[in-house]
Amino acid sequence: MQFQLPKSVLTSILLISSLPILTVATGRAAVRNYCKYNVYLASVPSSTPREYNIASGGQWSEEFRNGPNGVGIALKVYKVQGGLQIGQVPAQNFGYTLDGGRVWYDLSSVWGEPFAGETVTIESSEASCPSVSWDNGVGPGKPDVKVCK
Repeated sequence: MQFQLPKSVLTSILLISSLPILTVATGRAAVRNYCKYNVYLASVPSSTPREYNIASGGQWSEEFRNGPNGVGIALKVYKVQGGLQIGQVPAQNFGYTLDGGRVWYDLSSVWGEPFAGETVTIESSEASCPSVSWDNGVGPGKPDVKVCK
């Protein structure tokens, strides 16, 4: 999985190498699925959480936003349909929060490592946006929050 933070301050892409790509481009967050199978995405928080089926080669996007009361957004990517509703299903999270002209972001997983064995990366061509890399799809066990200025 690879996430990229392109040249604009409010720009970033999440890629899951040979898995989905999640793009947060200027003003939009998008996921492109490069897996050979469908993946499922939920953007939370939301007043009516909905799951999106992203077919192999498909794409999903939304406007960049903050959640209620300024909380951040988690784009949750599942290998299992209905993962958000089922609960306790491994999810790869790309979290972001808008803060003026900055984007705070991190990579995390919950209920296991859904893309273990794959490389998971957040990267950017913009020097002010530090990268995050999980070489085997498994996180470091501690928060690794970055900011793109």
